[in-house]
Amino acid sequence: MKTEKNIINGFDFSALPITVTYVGKVQDKEWPHFLWNVTINHKDGFWTIPYKTGLGLVEKPKTRPFGPPPSEQPKRPSNADIMHSLLLDADAADQSFNEWCDTYGENNDSMKAFKTYQACCEEGVNLRKTFTREQIEEMRKALEDY
Repeated sequence: MKTEKNIINGFDFSALPITVTYVGKVQDKEWPHFLWNVTINHKDGFWTIPYKTGLGLVEKPKTRPFGPPPSEQPKRPSNADIMHSLLLDADAADQSFNEWCDTYGENNDSMKAFKTYQACCEEGVNLRKTFTREQIEEMRKALEDY
């Protein structure tokens, strides 16, 4: 799938080494959502994470003069959407578990919260393997008001 130009505040997010694959519509115990696999390549390989979007994020179908109405298709998250989420999650790598819980209103006596914190820290480590400090700061600055 071809990525549209995705330039935010001068930073070209469409140039990032990101591949997004639609998995499907999921109804699990968390919430109903569209599930995507996001793969980010770097010099030593790649890493893949799940990415979820709400069911309201759909492409507007083009109307047809005849036949049944077209079905709605999930809207692919942009590279900027993905990086915005990853950069927010990656902040956990610079905080203790208790600080992270205070920031996000999580219970510091919860194993579920601790597992989420660990996953966010891992994303931070992977981002630092993939992008330079300068690239990360450029992306943060471009997405400040996102």
